[in-house]
Amino acid sequence: MHPWITLWGDARISTYYACIALGLILSTQVLAREADREGLTRATVWDLALAVLPGGAIGGRLFLASDDPQTFLRNPAMFFSPSVGWSSFGAFFGVVVAVVLLARARGVDPWRAADVFAPAFPFGLAFGRMGCLAAGCCHGRPADWPTGVAVPWAVRYYGYAPDALWVVPLHPAPVYEAILSLLVFVVVVGARARRLVPGEMFLTLLMAYGFGRFQVEWFRGDLERGFPFDGPLSSAQVTCVVLFAVGAAGFAWRRRTCSPS
Repeated sequence: MHPWITLWGDARISTYYACIALGLILSTQVLAREADREGLTRATVWDLALAVLPGGAIGGRLFLASDDPQTFLRNPAMFFSPSVGWSSFGAFFGVVVAVVLLARARGVDPWRAADVFAPAFPFGLAFGRMGCLAAGCCHGRPADWPTGVAVPWAVRYYGYAPDALWVVPLHPAPVYEAILSLLVFVVVVGARARRLVPGEMFLTLLMAYGFGRFQVEWFRGDLERGFPFDGPLSSAQVTCVVLFAVGAAGFAWRRRTCSPS
């Protein structure tokens, strides 16, 4: 993986943004497939797809800014800068809000809309995380397994990993999360066959991704992602605990209060 994709001559594009764009395109196809299964119109499908872009971009940048608000307050232009990344959790929350609001405006059950969105998120994230690998963000900690994990591209991390890590094999944490995302995608799609009420695919996503991402965090080495109250858990792990709890509670509540459909 390299930070830049050379097109011709000196023309090049960021691998990070190319992977994010690929993830968005492919996840939109998943969104369309799921919407067909739910019987939604194509107009509603594309409205939902378009809601992903501003919702994800705004949510992702706001969540990132919340980790270091003083830096963003001193330089507000960072909020709009393409050289600044996004938080995957923030993008997720932003998209959920956008999809729910649009669903209500279109007269669609928000739980059905959430189920349509549920498989698309992990599928697109798998490709986006490969962009993180190329950019060097979300990098892993030094590999310390007994056999060692040789990461040839670790020395090519660009602009994010501390200089001291450039020659140290690191855990390819973005690859771990890409694999996790594909597994979560399979789990969420499989939940469709067992769904009794709308919303169960989305709630399964919260539980599966929350549990898996919590484990991946142990291999992350980018300390700037934050550790609340200087504790052992990262900000992402705390968020994962909340996601899993909300998903489990919501699943039980929906099963208890809603009639099977």
